[in-house]
Amino acid sequence: MTKKFLLLTTILSCYSGSCFAEAVNNSEICKSLGYTFTYNECITKNTVPLLCPFADAINKQALCVTNSCRGYPLKETDFNQIASDGKSILYHIKDPDNSDSNAPAVFVPKQKDSHGILGCLAAYEKASDGTINEVWYYKIKECKAGSMYQNNLCDKGCDRANKYPYDTHPGNFAGKVENCVDEKGESFGYIECNEGWKFNKGQCLLNQCSISNYPYSSDPNAVVNRGLTTTCQIGKNLYYRYSETAPDGSSSEEICSGKGYTYLNGLCLESCNLTNCTPTNQTVTYTAGEKTYTRTYHEWACKQNTEYCREGDYAVVNGVIIGSIAHMPDAEYNKMLIVNPNVNVEQKWGDGNATTIDTPLPNLSVAAAKQDYNGRLNSNTILNFKETDNTNLKYPAFEYVAAYSSPSCAHDVCKAGEWYVPSLGELGYLYDYRYILYKTTKFKQGITWSSNESYASSAWRLRPDVGIRDSVTKQEGRLVIPVISITIK
Repeated sequence: MTKKFLLLTTILSCYSGSCFAEAVNNSEICKSLGYTFTYNECITKNTVPLLCPFADAINKQALCVTNSCRGYPLKETDFNQIASDGKSILYHIKDPDNSDSNAPAVFVPKQKDSHGILGCLAAYEKASDGTINEVWYYKIKECKAGSMYQNNLCDKGCDRANKYPYDTHPGNFAGKVENCVDEKGESFGYIECNEGWKFNKGQCLLNQCSISNYPYSSDPNAVVNRGLTTTCQIGKNLYYRYSETAPDGSSSEEICSGKGYTYLNGLCLESCNLTNCTPTNQTVTYTAGEKTYTRTYHEWACKQNTEYCREGDYAVVNGVIIGSIAHMPDAEYNKMLIVNPNVNVEQKWGDGNATTIDTPLPNLSVAAAKQDYNGRLNSNTILNFKETDNTNLKYPAFEYVAAYSSPSCAHDVCKAGEWYVPSLGELGYLYDYRYILYKTTKFKQGITWSSNESYASSAWRLRPDVGIRDSVTKQEGRLVIPVISITIK
């Protein structure tokens, strides 16, 4: 962004009532915007003093203006651009003082009339060492025969490789567009990009800051301020993280811990305390012939003693972290979903006979599976079915999770038998908050099994690298992630 544009936008924003600054910083702000003279210095130079919008009665910092220079859109560096034929812009300017039409025009900076180029002295600016410099703008008188004047410059045609890469108008969503017309027709290119895009040869490309380093898709301080944040904009989308350092030099770790939080990899985490956890017995049955198989399992309910918890925070029971929160209760899924912090193991969904036998689980479409949040029921249904006589069924993913216990587990809520394989709907929450969970757990970014069946020989899985849910044979070895769900009392 040019200093001239900064000056203009600053002045306009202050007139509109949105200009705010601390008085102690006014002088430095004015200097950074180019207001480097005093009011009296401009008067002495016989120029018009344009006061800084942040000026006060003591610091009357100003820009010394000589002319408006309206209609002089070019800067000195603009003449160094390369035209569409590989020659300089200067080559295509008609030079009335040069009889050789094949020679480039001559440009002498800081002159009112320089071989086909008119100059305008706009203002004076003072460098940090006290040196006073002139600020000039320019315009072209006339182009050579065979060259065309377009967008304030002379060129042989439209440079489609470096300036006008689009055959149709790309829209103004990403930035400001300019058109060019030559014998090949009309072409378009961006001349400046909006915030969130990066300019490159007439294109506005999305910023490439890594979302994994900015894991919050909305302001994490919207409800409770946990620390200082910084942002990254990709297109129109703004992403957040907690800053490593504050302007006063203090670290976010100090800021977070000072407020009772934990700083970790750009996150500021709360310990969400759950107490008074009680189970409700549930059963699942399956009848084979004249025999009915029954399995009892628990649904858990706990009281949340921490006022404000969110995804990524630690779930703490009896003073021990049992996992990270992957979902807070809402209208769609009214349970807290907790994912284990340590385990990522590859297992087969089914093995041996279990790869082709249809289970009691419903065969779901991908749309239906994405709306299923009953991973605990699904897992216990499979474990109960495994006990059917004379089938020798093996379900390694479910057996592994059933035997898992959270490290340092201090309550029945997290002991072996309480963890389960998440449904495809529950896996969706792990995907939505993956960039946060990657920083708080030992997740691998790999293809992960759900507890949903699609057909007798296949089950649903999630591919978090691309966000795709697909159905594959049960005998594939894929990641299995133990989770727990808790109803908040």
